[in-house]
Amino acid sequence: MPSQRHVHPRLVTGAANQPDPNSSTGCYASNSDPNPVTDKRVRLEDEDYLFHKDGKLVTLHLAAPYGADNVDDWRMMAHDFAWR
Repeated sequence: MPSQRHVHPRLVTGAANQPDPNSSTGCYASNSDPNPVTDKRVRLEDEDYLFHKDGKLVTLHLAAPYGADNVDDWRMMAHDFAWR
């Protein structure tokens, strides 16, 4: 069964901090799937990097508990992406 996340999107394109001129970034918040034991959900901060080249599309999806300081780590991972 697919995850039922509540999503509040914010799409950023052409921003100065984009890892690649052929990329877009989507930032949004969602709820995690329920914990199988406690049935509790965690609020997540999600960021999607979309890379496109020669008719191909790759999505790098990163998520962590809301408020965690992952900006630099996520930016480093996105900048390290390379086509092969």
